[in-house]
Order: sequence, then C-alpha cells, then structure tokens
Amino acid sequence: MHIPRTQGNTLIETIVYVAIFTMLSLAVINSYTTILSSFSVTHINRVLLESGFTAMERMSREIRQATSVDVSVSNTTLLGVNTKSATGVLSGLKFILEDGRLNLYRESTLIGNLIAEGVSVSDLMFREIITPEGRAIKIEMTLTSGSGSLIRSENFYTTIIVRADY
Repeated sequence: MHIPRTQGNTLIETIVYVAIFTMLSLAVINSYTTILSSFSVTHINRVLLESGFTAMERMSREIRQATSVDVSVSNTTLLGVNTKSATGVLSGLKFILEDGRLNLYRESTLIGNLIAEGVSVSDLMFREIITPEGRAIKIEMTLTSGSGSLIRSENFYTTIIVRADY
C-alpha cells in the first residue's frame, strides 16, 4: 500500500530556511551599520574642514585688507583689525575666542560665530611676526567636532602678510 506524502516542509527543512534567512539578515544589518558609521565620520570631517577653511579665509581676507592689525599681548585669542571702507570710513573688527566659538565683532557689535554648529574651537592663537621688511600674523586654530567615540580634531595654520606694511 502506498501512503501519499502530504504537502509542506519537514522540521529540518524549516530550520535550514530560518538559519539561511538569519545569516542573510545579519550580513545586511552589519553592512548597514558600517555604512552609517562611515557616513558619520565623513560628515564630521566635512563639517570640520568647511568650518576651518571658512574661518581662516575670513580672517585672512580681513587681515590683508586691514590698515592696521592689533594682536593682544596679554590675550592671544583676540585679534583686532582696523579697516577703511571705499568712502574712507574707519571701522574696527575683532576676532575673539569665547566659549569654544570664534566670534566676529564690528565696532563692539556681534556679527556672528564663524564656526558651524556642532564644531568648537579648542585652541586659537594669533602671533605677530615682525621683520625689517614688514609684519605678518600667524594663526593657529584647532577645531573639534563629534560625540562619543567619533570625536575628531583638525589643526589649521596660516600666515598672512599685513598688506599695509608692503
């Protein structure tokens, strides 16, 4: 007598299918978390570099166009820049490190923070270089961004010749 086989899967077949599905799911989840981690690192680096380049470019431009530059001897995190507009009006700018922010002031009025949100200035130093041929300002700045295990820091350096001296 022939017993007909019922339709469906045996217990062994079901366990094998579940095991294969679990392995594939783990591989997909691992790839997804790796991609998210890489994106976070890339985002932090991009924000750091954009903030650093923007702040250094703004300070460099203002120093180059200045009629005079004052580096505070007692406070190396303060830089005063005096400029003259096309109409001949004198105005003063100050770059000051305050609570991790690089603030720009024009005539004692806060213009704004030159660093992006989520980025802080952990170190800023202005140094005056004086030679018989002229003067220059050296800027050293360290920016920090991120949280937890993804904290990144980047150093930025530049030296600007004061245009009024050549």
